[in-house]
Amino acid sequence: MVVRKWVGKSIKRREDPRFLTGKGTFVDDFRLQDMCYAAFLRSPYAHAKIRRLDVSRVLERPGVLTVISGEELVHISEPQPGRAVMEKVKEYPLAVEKVGYQGQPLAAVVATTRGLAEDALDDFDVEYEPLEVIVDPEEAASGNGPLIMEELGSNVAWHGVLQYGEPDEDFAEADLVVEEKFKIPRYSSTALEPNGCVASYDHVSDMLTVWSNAQTIQGIPWLSRATKIPPSRIRIIIGDLGGGFGTRHVSRELMVLTALLSIKTGRPVKYVEDRKEMMISTGNQSHGGIYELKLALRKDGTFLALRLKDITDEGASPSGAGQWFAIKLTNITGLYKIKSVYYEGYSVLTNLSVAGSDRGLGKPHMAFMLERLVDLAAKKLNMDPVEIRLKNFVQPDQMPYTTPSGNIIDGGDFTATFRKALEMVNYKHWMREREKARHEGRLLGIGIACNVDPGGHNPGREVLLGGDPKAITHRVAGAVVRVDPLGKVAVLRSAVNMGTAHETSLAQVMADELGVNYDDVYVVPLLDTYSSPWTTSSGTAGDLYSSIYLGAAVTAARKVREKMARIAASMLDTSLEEIEFVDGKAFVKDSPQRSVAVKDIASAAYHNVVGSPLLPEGVDLGLHEAAYFYAPQAHPPDEKNRISCHYTYGNQTHVAVVEVDRDTGRINILKYLVAHDSGTIINPMTIDGQVHGHVSHFISVALGEQYVYDEEGQLLTSTFADYFKPTAVDSIDVDVVHLETPSTWAPIGAKAVGEGPTIPVMPAIASAVEDALAAYNVMVTEIPITSEKVWSWIHRGE
Repeated sequence: MVVRKWVGKSIKRREDPRFLTGKGTFVDDFRLQDMCYAAFLRSPYAHAKIRRLDVSRVLERPGVLTVISGEELVHISEPQPGRAVMEKVKEYPLAVEKVGYQGQPLAAVVATTRGLAEDALDDFDVEYEPLEVIVDPEEAASGNGPLIMEELGSNVAWHGVLQYGEPDEDFAEADLVVEEKFKIPRYSSTALEPNGCVASYDHVSDMLTVWSNAQTIQGIPWLSRATKIPPSRIRIIIGDLGGGFGTRHVSRELMVLTALLSIKTGRPVKYVEDRKEMMISTGNQSHGGIYELKLALRKDGTFLALRLKDITDEGASPSGAGQWFAIKLTNITGLYKIKSVYYEGYSVLTNLSVAGSDRGLGKPHMAFMLERLVDLAAKKLNMDPVEIRLKNFVQPDQMPYTTPSGNIIDGGDFTATFRKALEMVNYKHWMREREKARHEGRLLGIGIACNVDPGGHNPGREVLLGGDPKAITHRVAGAVVRVDPLGKVAVLRSAVNMGTAHETSLAQVMADELGVNYDDVYVVPLLDTYSSPWTTSSGTAGDLYSSIYLGAAVTAARKVREKMARIAASMLDTSLEEIEFVDGKAFVKDSPQRSVAVKDIASAAYHNVVGSPLLPEGVDLGLHEAAYFYAPQAHPPDEKNRISCHYTYGNQTHVAVVEVDRDTGRINILKYLVAHDSGTIINPMTIDGQVHGHVSHFISVALGEQYVYDEEGQLLTSTFADYFKPTAVDSIDVDVVHLETPSTWAPIGAKAVGEGPTIPVMPAIASAVEDALAAYNVMVTEIPITSEKVWSWIHRGE
């Protein structure tokens, strides 16, 4: 039996001292002998043919070592892989023949200093032929506008329809149908550390070493093909990341480009974006979306069916086509019992930057639509928004619950989480304050939103997008756990450290699993493919940490524990079943005074072997075990396209209280509370920090953060002078209350928390603002809710 002594404790992050003292290891910290620097030539046009690219003047510049263009990549490299639609197109890290968005790179130059490389960009002689631009996703979906990729024959990169249950019948039987059109723009997490890469190729050994701030190493197969270097001779090192958020798609392209440039120059090559480059780079911006959602109900408020039309803006590449469509299946019905779903999706190309997987992907969009319609339904039926939600929640005695699309929610008490939120925020008090404010002519509103918190994405969903079921593999994590000869523990993992306290929380779990002290566990902070137990799906993404990555470490630790127990049983002359571990020693359950220290067990495993009876027969030397783990729930869709898109499902309710300034439209947040159930809590302080960060960011998205393009596809918000980004001064207090419903299968019962707290924020804020403006008959259907919009709503109403 594992004694839980460390799991559940709020322990300060052990990573923080090195960050606070400037001793973190980020990609720009790497300095190599004879290192040179790359800079990218980027297109000033959103859509144009490249008629001529002359590099002769660039190569004549002092300090310039080489140049590479998209045309050259075609001859020396391989196109990047992608989803099924990518079989029709060939894309390279540099533009070939034409550019599809402003800022797309079409050439790279390498010089002895970064300044010389950037200055050399002025000497490229490029002749462009500007083309017509399309920036409106609805126009792209309708078939209008110029083709961005002629080989696709359409700007609709992917289209699909999924139906679960009998939505036509349920809509026909409904007493009421509420519907709205919603619009959510592009935004970004704008990680503190820009994307970057250092590549060093050794011609003598044919070895390529890459230092990157990628979130994953999924790009190794492409890197190998593109450079013609076998994977066994490629070493990738990922140290600390200054934020991940799913926005580092361009890292794979940077690995390929810097590697090819290092091969070409014979020297290490570094490239690190500046902030403006990061704002326009591949994958940094979220997808924008235009949605039409309908909800069918009975007159007593019972939900029946959903019908959703989804137009997702992919930008100028089909590489992610369909991904946000499939992601929304994760939470399309939220916490509610809904019988049937009809879902039609379009992934369209526009002349905007290539969109990526920013923080929660389409799940916050889906929650915004659904929760907004729930509020609208409550108004139409003259029901309290609390009452209509309580009426439709999935109940604990219905667990495990399978949603119409196949998601398996293995446990949770949605009603308890919801009621806890209302209790802790003192909902009745704020209702009284709202009425008091209205009598005084003030605009105070209360907003409620709830949703699931999904974790660990199932790669089988790619089949819905046209992927070959036989080619889709499990997401597999690896870990190595070693107890050294002195009894200290080291853990290597295939995950990446990006500020989410893995070194702390994993040490807590390992301390309990092995029965040692927390301070005796060291979690190696970097991922190094020459020592870490990696797979091609290794990294930190998709909210997989609490499922497969923790699973690999726990599995390896239990193998080590079992071996230590066998040695301890021999040393204490008892049976294996009688051995327990705690506080750095093994003892006999019924006679705890009979014990042996873990360091003595380790000594026996490594040293006391000559003529010693301490190492039992059949037990190998050493305490060093590796394990690989995947989620048993991973599966392709069934014959009805049902699939559990994620592995674990927590749940949450958010409550926001706002006051609107009638004269300026400014929104002041008076109270924000999150009730959250993420299964077994490893470190409450860390989870609180995650929740605070998520909420702060998506309040910013709700109230002003967005990428703005003009009609010619020019980005107008490419710096923090134009792109609204709050600072610590603008942050608010967020109250967090935890509930725990352990997962029935995940290691130690933990569920995800890496993306979920973003999901209900936008609808909670929108609901509160709409409630504050109740007298003006406002329905909030678009994000962001800027002060200008609010002011215009008030004065239009007056």
